[in-house]
Amino acid sequence: MTDDQAQERANLALWYEQALPLASDRVFVFTTLLDSIAHCKALGSAAWSVTQLDDGFRLNVGQVEAMTCRLAPPSTKESGLNPPTTRVYLRLLLAGADCLSKLALPVDGIAEIQEMAYCTVGEQHWCYEGRFDAGLDGVTPAGRVLVEEHVAALMANHHAFLNVACQTPTGKLRQKPNFARFHSEALFDYVSALVHGALQLTTVATRAAVAENEVNPLVRIRVEKAATDSGFELSASWSSTTATLRSVQFPESVSVRCISSEAFTVIASNPAVLPQMGEAGAINVSGWAALYDVLGKTAAVARTLPDRVAQQFIQQTAKLPQSTEAERWVVQRVGQDLFRKALLDYWQGKCCVTGLAVEGLLRASHIKPWAKCETTEERLDVFNGLLLAPHVDALFDGGWISFADDGSVLLSPLLGAEAREALCVLAEWSVVGLSPSHQHYLAHHRQHELKRG
Repeated sequence: MTDDQAQERANLALWYEQALPLASDRVFVFTTLLDSIAHCKALGSAAWSVTQLDDGFRLNVGQVEAMTCRLAPPSTKESGLNPPTTRVYLRLLLAGADCLSKLALPVDGIAEIQEMAYCTVGEQHWCYEGRFDAGLDGVTPAGRVLVEEHVAALMANHHAFLNVACQTPTGKLRQKPNFARFHSEALFDYVSALVHGALQLTTVATRAAVAENEVNPLVRIRVEKAATDSGFELSASWSSTTATLRSVQFPESVSVRCISSEAFTVIASNPAVLPQMGEAGAINVSGWAALYDVLGKTAAVARTLPDRVAQQFIQQTAKLPQSTEAERWVVQRVGQDLFRKALLDYWQGKCCVTGLAVEGLLRASHIKPWAKCETTEERLDVFNGLLLAPHVDALFDGGWISFADDGSVLLSPLLGAEAREALCVLAEWSVVGLSPSHQHYLAHHRQHELKRG
């Protein structure tokens, strides 16, 4: 870091510490920023930039706004506080129409969602804006707690927007120098150092509480809200630092053990419902967005286990005639509809390759084709399916592409470079969220469906 960059970072630190005296306010805002950047990096995009504004900062992906934070010092009359404090305006761009039903918005003076119309974004999208007064004298503002809950609930939709933004013409760029003139490295460096240091302190303090069999009340509330939002609608039961979650829709229970305020271990009574598995049948989760993701997928798998979908199929078709081809087609259609609903649930309404979240465009694609499945359970197994955008489904169903066990795309040698370019097939395509239970179906597709030439 040059002397000029060091001075710029020091000036930024002073400005943000004066505007947001409470360290936890700064950590909340900047953690949200770093989460967004980390998601872009995971998608392989370097086309993001953090710009320091006169009254805050903005994160762009390519030429599209992804997140903005503005800090406005209101008058004493406006804020109702003496001395007056900074008013924080936090904006997150969202994709996926379910963002409109996740929260009871608007909340007068605190939060709202509005539809947006950025011309380079090819999908319908919205903007969440949350507002709160910065804290003073170590007191966490109630408004921020509510905005934090909103952000946690909407993070999957924010990630969905980032998926879309990273596919815009400028969002696909892989070189940071394209956006160097907009990017403040000093701000990014300051934010990274602040959040990293705060998380270290928080982890030490929270682990001390865990050692005493205590859970921070705010952490407890957020765990319970994450459970409810993810499909575990029954009240959580607590034992020491562990919450046990249940639903009336399936018999399995899930336990969430709080390791720190940002780290958790998730264990299921039936390990098969976990989207992935670590040592001893458990998943270690870092961050609230990741906890929401794991709990949502776990509930979805529990609702759509093969025997449950098959049982629904048997119940719905038991009295249907099957003596003619037309009648058998009707029965098959029932199964395909159940299979599609199961995939929409499991993949949370998004294409598992591109992130497309327009339900009417998504295709329920069998990995091992319906006609080649030997049992009803195999045909309706949620792990025998991928939820795909139309063009990806056509390529996969036709054997022009397949996927490795790690999700990376495999291209048929018959699909030439000119065709790949015309079809916008990307070598970076990857299925996000595969389970070990997908692997034997994918092996079948690679061996029997992928065109070899």
